[in-house]
Amino acid sequence: MPLPAVECTLGKYRAQEGLSASQQGGALTVLWDGDNGSRLRMQLAVEAGTPTVRELAVEARGANWVVLGPNLTPDFSVTTGIRRTNHGLPEEHRWDVYWDAPLNNPQEVRRATAFYKADSCEVRTDGSRLEISYSGVEMGLFSGRLQYTVYKGTNLIRLEAVVKTEEPSVAYIYRAGWKGLGLGELERVTWRDVGGHPQKYEFGGTANRDVVRLRAQNRLVVAEGKAGSIAAFPPPHQFFFARQLEINLGFVWYRKDSDASFSIGVRQNESHEGYNPVWIEKVWSLYNAPPG
Repeated sequence: MPLPAVECTLGKYRAQEGLSASQQGGALTVLWDGDNGSRLRMQLAVEAGTPTVRELAVEARGANWVVLGPNLTPDFSVTTGIRRTNHGLPEEHRWDVYWDAPLNNPQEVRRATAFYKADSCEVRTDGSRLEISYSGVEMGLFSGRLQYTVYKGTNLIRLEAVVKTEEPSVAYIYRAGWKGLGLGELERVTWRDVGGHPQKYEFGGTANRDVVRLRAQNRLVVAEGKAGSIAAFPPPHQFFFARQLEINLGFVWYRKDSDASFSIGVRQNESHEGYNPVWIEKVWSLYNAPPG
Protein backbone atom coordinates (compact mmCIF):
# COMPACT_ATOMS: atom_id res chain seq x y z
CA MET A 1 0.00 0.00 0.00
CA PRO A 2 1.24 3.54 -0.73
CA LEU A 3 2.27 5.60 2.26
CA PRO A 4 -0.10 8.42 3.26
CA ALA A 5 0.83 11.88 2.00
CA VAL A 6 2.83 14.04 4.42
CA GLU A 7 1.03 17.33 5.00
CA CYS A 8 2.97 20.42 6.13
CA THR A 9 1.91 22.46 9.14
CA LEU A 10 1.50 26.14 8.27
CA GLY A 11 1.00 27.67 11.71
CA LYS A 12 4.26 29.67 11.46
CA TYR A 13 3.74 30.63 7.82
CA ARG A 14 2.72 34.16 6.92
CA ALA A 15 1.78 34.94 3.32
CA GLN A 16 3.33 38.03 1.76
CA GLU A 17 3.58 39.52 -1.68
CA GLY A 18 6.36 37.87 -3.64
CA LEU A 19 6.77 34.91 -1.26
CA SER A 20 3.98 32.36 -0.89
CA ALA A 21 3.33 28.69 -0.15
CA SER A 22 0.25 26.58 -0.86
CA GLN A 23 -0.55 22.94 -0.26
CA GLN A 24 -2.66 20.46 -2.18
CA GLY A 25 -2.74 16.68 -2.25
CA GLY A 26 0.39 16.22 -0.14
CA ALA A 27 2.47 18.58 -2.30
CA LEU A 28 3.71 21.99 -1.19
CA THR A 29 4.22 24.65 -3.87
CA VAL A 30 6.48 27.59 -3.05
CA LEU A 31 6.43 30.64 -5.34
CA TRP A 32 8.76 33.60 -4.90
CA ASP A 33 10.19 36.64 -6.63
CA GLY A 34 13.79 36.26 -7.72
CA ASP A 35 16.26 38.84 -8.94
CA ASN A 36 16.10 40.87 -12.17
CA GLY A 37 12.34 40.41 -12.44
CA SER A 38 12.41 36.60 -12.43
CA ARG A 39 10.09 34.29 -10.52
CA LEU A 40 10.77 30.82 -9.16
CA ARG A 41 8.57 27.87 -8.33
CA MET A 42 9.45 24.79 -6.30
CA GLN A 43 7.05 21.93 -5.62
CA LEU A 44 7.99 19.63 -2.73
CA ALA A 45 6.56 16.31 -1.58
CA VAL A 46 7.64 13.25 0.39
CA GLU A 47 8.22 10.23 -1.84
CA ALA A 48 8.81 6.93 0.00
CA GLY A 49 10.06 8.89 3.02
CA THR A 50 12.41 11.16 1.04
CA PRO A 51 11.73 14.91 0.74
CA THR A 52 11.69 15.39 -3.04
CA VAL A 53 11.62 18.44 -5.29
CA ARG A 54 9.00 17.32 -7.76
CA GLU A 55 9.62 20.41 -9.85
CA LEU A 56 12.01 23.36 -9.88
CA ALA A 57 11.08 26.02 -12.41
CA VAL A 58 12.08 29.59 -13.28
CA GLU A 59 10.33 32.34 -15.21
CA ALA A 60 12.67 35.05 -16.47
CA ARG A 61 11.31 38.54 -17.09
CA GLY A 62 9.15 38.45 -20.21
CA ALA A 63 9.69 34.71 -20.81
CA ASN A 64 7.77 31.49 -20.18
CA TRP A 65 8.17 29.14 -17.26
CA VAL A 66 11.06 26.67 -17.74
CA VAL A 67 11.41 23.47 -15.71
CA LEU A 68 15.04 22.99 -14.66
CA GLY A 69 14.63 19.85 -12.60
CA PRO A 70 11.92 17.28 -11.89
CA ASN A 71 12.26 14.80 -9.00
CA LEU A 72 15.42 16.11 -7.37
CA THR A 73 16.46 14.48 -4.09
CA PRO A 74 19.04 15.43 -1.43
CA ASP A 75 22.40 13.65 -1.34
CA PHE A 76 24.18 13.97 2.01
CA SER A 77 27.03 11.96 3.52
CA VAL A 78 29.29 12.43 6.52
CA THR A 79 32.73 11.25 7.63
CA THR A 80 33.47 11.26 11.35
CA GLY A 81 36.45 10.74 13.62
CA ILE A 82 37.16 11.19 17.31
CA ARG A 83 38.91 14.06 19.01
CA ARG A 84 42.14 12.80 20.50
CA THR A 85 42.71 12.17 24.20
CA ASN A 86 46.51 12.46 24.16
CA HIS A 87 46.46 16.25 24.49
CA GLY A 88 45.80 15.78 28.19
CA LEU A 89 42.58 17.79 28.04
CA PRO A 90 39.33 16.80 29.74
CA GLU A 91 36.35 15.93 27.53
CA GLU A 92 34.74 19.37 27.79
CA HIS A 93 37.86 21.09 26.38
CA ARG A 94 38.77 18.78 23.52
CA TRP A 95 36.97 21.15 21.14
CA ASP A 96 39.67 23.77 21.69
CA VAL A 97 42.45 21.71 20.08
CA TYR A 98 43.82 22.96 16.77
CA TRP A 99 46.63 20.41 16.37
CA ASP A 100 44.44 17.43 15.67
CA ALA A 101 43.82 15.00 12.79
CA PRO A 102 40.98 12.58 13.63
CA LEU A 103 41.00 10.84 10.24
CA ASN A 104 44.54 9.58 10.83
CA ASN A 105 43.10 6.96 13.19
CA PRO A 106 41.41 4.55 10.70
CA GLN A 107 39.87 2.35 13.37
CA GLU A 108 37.84 5.35 14.60
CA VAL A 109 36.69 6.67 11.20
CA ARG A 110 33.08 6.12 10.15
CA ARG A 111 31.41 7.03 6.86
CA ALA A 112 27.66 7.18 6.32
CA THR A 113 25.18 8.26 3.67
CA ALA A 114 21.95 9.89 4.81
CA PHE A 115 18.61 8.15 4.49
CA TYR A 116 15.21 9.71 5.02
CA LYS A 117 11.98 8.69 6.71
CA ALA A 118 10.09 11.97 6.80
CA ASP A 119 6.68 11.84 8.43
CA SER A 120 6.20 15.54 9.21
CA CYS A 121 6.85 18.91 7.63
CA GLU A 122 6.76 22.49 8.88
CA VAL A 123 6.68 25.75 6.90
CA ARG A 124 7.94 28.86 8.65
CA THR A 125 8.21 32.51 7.57
CA ASP A 126 11.22 34.41 8.87
CA GLY A 127 11.22 37.96 7.50
CA SER A 128 11.71 37.72 3.74
CA ARG A 129 12.70 34.06 3.76
CA LEU A 130 10.71 30.85 3.92
CA GLU A 131 11.94 27.67 5.65
CA ILE A 132 10.53 24.22 4.86
CA SER A 133 11.69 21.52 7.29
CA TYR A 134 11.19 17.75 7.07
CA SER A 135 11.76 15.33 9.94
CA GLY A 136 13.51 12.00 9.77
CA VAL A 137 17.11 12.44 8.59
CA GLU A 138 19.46 9.64 9.74
CA MET A 139 23.14 9.93 8.86
CA GLY A 140 25.57 7.76 10.78
CA LEU A 141 26.07 9.28 14.24
CA PHE A 142 23.71 12.15 13.37
CA SER A 143 19.95 12.56 13.19
CA GLY A 144 17.60 15.50 12.70
CA ARG A 145 15.83 17.23 9.86
CA LEU A 146 16.24 18.37 6.26
CA GLN A 147 15.56 22.04 5.53
CA TYR A 148 15.03 24.07 2.38
CA THR A 149 15.22 27.87 2.65
CA VAL A 150 14.25 30.31 -0.11
CA TYR A 151 14.92 34.04 -0.06
CA LYS A 152 12.61 36.66 -1.54
CA GLY A 153 14.40 38.82 -4.09
CA THR A 154 17.03 36.18 -4.94
CA ASN A 155 17.31 33.02 -7.02
CA LEU A 156 18.88 31.21 -4.07
CA ILE A 157 17.81 27.96 -2.42
CA ARG A 158 19.66 26.71 0.64
CA LEU A 159 19.61 22.97 1.28
CA GLU A 160 20.90 21.79 4.65
CA ALA A 161 20.78 18.87 7.04
CA VAL A 162 20.14 20.23 10.53
CA VAL A 163 21.33 17.28 12.61
CA LYS A 164 22.98 16.48 15.92
CA THR A 165 24.80 13.66 17.69
CA GLU A 166 24.87 12.57 21.32
CA GLU A 167 28.19 10.72 20.91
CA PRO A 168 31.24 12.15 22.73
CA SER A 169 34.29 13.73 21.04
CA VAL A 170 32.97 13.69 17.46
CA ALA A 171 34.76 15.56 14.67
CA TYR A 172 33.30 15.54 11.15
CA ILE A 173 33.27 16.68 7.54
CA TYR A 174 30.43 16.28 5.04
CA ARG A 175 29.32 16.16 1.41
CA ALA A 176 26.00 17.54 0.17
CA GLY A 177 24.14 17.98 -3.09
CA TRP A 178 21.19 17.23 -5.32
CA LYS A 179 20.76 14.08 -7.37
CA GLY A 180 18.29 13.37 -10.15
CA LEU A 181 19.29 16.24 -12.43
CA GLY A 182 17.98 15.23 -15.85
CA LEU A 183 20.09 15.15 -19.00
CA GLY A 184 16.98 16.23 -20.88
CA GLU A 185 16.72 19.57 -19.09
CA LEU A 186 20.44 20.07 -18.36
CA GLU A 187 23.19 19.05 -20.75
CA ARG A 188 26.58 19.61 -19.11
CA VAL A 189 28.46 20.77 -16.05
CA THR A 190 30.71 23.80 -16.34
CA TRP A 191 33.24 25.46 -14.04
CA ARG A 192 36.39 27.57 -14.10
CA ASP A 193 39.62 25.93 -13.07
CA VAL A 194 41.99 27.51 -10.55
CA GLY A 195 43.61 29.45 -13.40
CA GLY A 196 40.26 30.99 -14.35
CA HIS A 197 39.87 28.98 -17.58
CA PRO A 198 36.38 27.67 -18.56
CA GLN A 199 35.96 23.89 -18.35
CA LYS A 200 33.03 21.57 -19.09
CA TYR A 201 31.93 17.95 -19.06
CA GLU A 202 29.11 16.82 -21.35
CA PHE A 203 28.46 13.34 -19.91
CA GLY A 204 29.79 11.36 -22.83
CA GLY A 205 31.48 8.75 -20.64
CA THR A 206 30.31 5.94 -18.42
CA ALA A 207 28.54 6.43 -15.10
CA ASN A 208 30.68 7.40 -12.10
CA ARG A 209 30.84 5.17 -9.05
CA ASP A 210 32.16 8.03 -6.90
CA VAL A 211 31.91 11.79 -7.13
CA VAL A 212 34.31 13.65 -9.40
CA ARG A 213 35.82 16.49 -7.40
CA LEU A 214 36.48 19.79 -9.15
CA ARG A 215 39.15 22.29 -8.16
CA ALA A 216 36.87 25.09 -9.26
CA GLN A 217 37.51 28.81 -8.98
CA ASN A 218 35.13 30.46 -6.49
CA ARG A 219 33.95 26.98 -5.38
CA LEU A 220 31.21 27.02 -8.04
CA VAL A 221 29.85 24.28 -10.34
CA VAL A 222 27.02 24.88 -12.81
CA ALA A 223 24.60 22.36 -14.34
CA GLU A 224 23.85 24.09 -17.62
CA GLY A 225 20.99 23.69 -20.11
CA LYS A 226 19.58 25.50 -23.11
CA ALA A 227 16.86 27.28 -21.15
CA GLY A 228 18.49 27.73 -17.73
CA SER A 229 21.05 26.50 -15.22
CA ILE A 230 21.43 25.35 -11.61
CA ALA A 231 24.60 26.31 -9.73
CA ALA A 232 25.94 24.80 -6.50
CA PHE A 233 28.37 26.41 -4.05
CA PRO A 234 29.05 26.19 -0.31
CA PRO A 235 28.25 28.87 2.27
CA PRO A 236 31.61 30.65 2.30
CA HIS A 237 31.95 31.47 6.00
CA GLN A 238 30.78 28.17 7.49
CA PHE A 239 32.56 25.68 5.26
CA PHE A 240 36.27 25.93 6.02
CA PHE A 241 38.22 25.25 9.18
CA ALA A 242 41.41 27.18 9.90
CA ARG A 243 44.55 26.27 7.96
CA GLN A 244 47.90 27.92 7.46
CA LEU A 245 47.84 27.20 3.73
CA GLU A 246 45.19 28.28 1.22
CA ILE A 247 44.81 25.40 -1.24
CA ASN A 248 41.82 24.58 -3.41
CA LEU A 249 41.10 20.97 -2.39
CA GLY A 250 38.16 20.50 -4.76
CA PHE A 251 35.12 21.78 -2.87
CA VAL A 252 32.48 21.02 -5.53
CA TRP A 253 31.66 17.84 -7.43
CA TYR A 254 29.59 16.14 -10.07
CA ARG A 255 28.65 12.48 -10.61
CA LYS A 256 27.10 10.87 -13.67
CA ASP A 257 24.57 8.44 -12.16
CA SER A 258 23.15 6.99 -15.40
CA ASP A 259 22.66 7.85 -19.05
CA ALA A 260 19.65 9.94 -17.99
CA SER A 261 20.69 11.73 -14.79
CA PHE A 262 23.52 13.20 -12.75
CA SER A 263 24.25 14.95 -9.46
CA ILE A 264 26.14 18.03 -8.31
CA GLY A 265 27.06 19.45 -4.94
CA VAL A 266 29.67 20.58 -2.44
CA ARG A 267 32.23 18.60 -0.45
CA GLN A 268 34.93 18.81 2.19
CA ASN A 269 38.16 16.94 1.60
CA GLU A 270 39.27 13.99 3.71
CA SER A 271 42.99 14.59 3.30
CA HIS A 272 45.57 17.32 3.67
CA GLU A 273 47.59 18.80 0.85
CA GLY A 274 50.53 21.15 0.77
CA TYR A 275 52.06 20.58 4.20
CA ASN A 276 55.49 19.21 4.96
CA PRO A 277 54.89 15.48 5.73
CA VAL A 278 56.36 15.91 9.22
CA TRP A 279 53.35 18.11 10.09
CA ILE A 280 50.64 15.94 8.63
CA GLU A 281 49.60 14.21 11.85
CA LYS A 282 48.76 17.54 13.48
CA VAL A 283 47.01 19.80 11.02
CA TRP A 284 43.84 18.21 9.56
CA SER A 285 41.43 19.23 12.27
CA LEU A 286 37.86 18.81 10.87
CA TYR A 287 34.79 20.34 12.56
CA ASN A 288 33.50 19.90 16.10
CA ALA A 289 30.22 18.20 16.99
CA PRO A 290 29.86 18.25 20.78
CA PRO A 291 27.01 16.14 22.17
CA GLY A 292 23.69 17.78 21.41
